[in-house]
Formats: sequence, C-alpha cells, structure tokens
Amino acid sequence: MLNAKLKFNLKSGISRPTQHYQLISLDELGKINAYLQKSDPVALRFKIWYLLAIHFVTRGIEFHHQLTTTSLKFEYDKSGMEYITLNHETLQNNHQGGVDAKLEETSDKRMYATGTNTCPVKSVKKKLPSEM
Repeated sequence: MLNAKLKFNLKSGISRPTQHYQLISLDELGKINAYLQKSDPVALRFKIWYLLAIHFVTRGIEFHHQLTTTSLKFEYDKSGMEYITLNHETLQNNHQGGVDAKLEETSDKRMYATGTNTCPVKSVKKKLPSEM
C-alpha cells in the first residue's frame, strides 16, 4: 500500500524526486586540494574531516562526533600497504542499525597510504597524538 501511495504522489506531482547537488568540478577540486595542503592547524583539521568524509562515505559531519582517537585502526594489507579503517560502526541518519540492517564490515572501508606528500594516512597521523 505504501509503495502504491508513493507512486501516486510522484505521478500527481505531490512528491518530487530529490534534487542532488551538481558534481564538484575538477577546477573546484583543485582549489579545495590547494587549500588543504596548507600547513596551518585549521587547514589540517579541515583536511582530516574531508578525508574521513570521502574515504568512509559519510555525509557532512553527522558521524564525526562518534569518533575518538581509538576509533581509527592502522593496519597493513597482504601486499604490505598501510591503511586506516574504523574500529566500530557509526550510526548515521539513514543507517541506524537494527535487525534488518545490512551492515558493511567496518574493515570494508579503507583509507590507503599513498606514499606521496598528500598521503591521507600521513595527514591523519600528523593530527593524532604521537603515541598512535
């Protein structure tokens, strides 16, 4: 019944499909990356937020308040490449868990080291306490 009601609403114009934002252009991505390469603490904090959001597929900052320094796990894959994964699942507005939830393993989402000056793992390590 709900499915029929949703279809009816869409056909009658009561409900409209979600309007998504335009993709970020390569030029704009270049500007973002140039800013994030600054060596000041504020730019580093924005860079860490950006890296976590991009690599762990989150929207905005809805799960960042659930993170602590122990939330990140540094590991190596079979080929010796270093990566970061999350130690625990995080609740998000559209993914609250529950019996019917299709949860991904937290280790399925990884942020790999690149070995370059813009290496995401190196940036995260720079922000974390030195004992990590």
